[in-house]
Amino acid sequence: MSTLSAASVVVASAFLPSLFTARPDARTRLRDFFSAHIRNPNTRRAYREAVKQFSAFCAENGIMDLAQIQPIHVAAFVETGTRARN
Repeated sequence: MSTLSAASVVVASAFLPSLFTARPDARTRLRDFFSAHIRNPNTRRAYREAVKQFSAFCAENGIMDLAQIQPIHVAAFVETGTRARN
């Protein structure tokens, strides 16, 4: 089992989209999720990409704060991704 160094946690937190960095508590929770809960580097990369895509989707649709996100936004994001793959 691999362990994460402090440097890899800092590097991992550098990718965080602005949607997740506006609030210190959100930034900390996302960083902790990626550094402590996801052990597999491939899974971490895949989740990081999904977070980036979702953040871009939110920005394109005028959603700039996590508090604005509702289930309909997540559903629209999933639907958009499903159509793009088909």
